[in-house]
Formats: sequence, C-alpha cells, structure tokens
Amino acid sequence: MIGATPPNISELTRSSERLSYIYVEHATIHRADNAITVTEERESSISQQHL
Repeated sequence: MIGATPPNISELTRSSERLSYIYVEHATIHRADNAITVTEERESSISQQHL
C-alpha cells in the first residue's frame, strides 16, 4: 500500500474539535503529502509550516 494507513475509528476526532479556519497573511499555500503547507518568505529566511 502506498501512503499512510487509514486511522482507526478511535483515532478520529469530532469535526467540532478540528481546526475550522486559519488566518494567513503574506504567504503561499500549497498541498504536500496530503497536508496543507504554508510558506512565508521573509528577507532573511523562509519559514514553512505543515498543517
């Protein structure tokens, strides 16, 4: 099987406990490995977060 194994039902959270929105300013949003990535470019460095 390629990719991650599906979680067990006990590992899932209620949709009300999940992140429903996020505010991102001056960044690039992509998708990688089934996750949302946010890349913020600054003058001195590049910061990337996986959500």
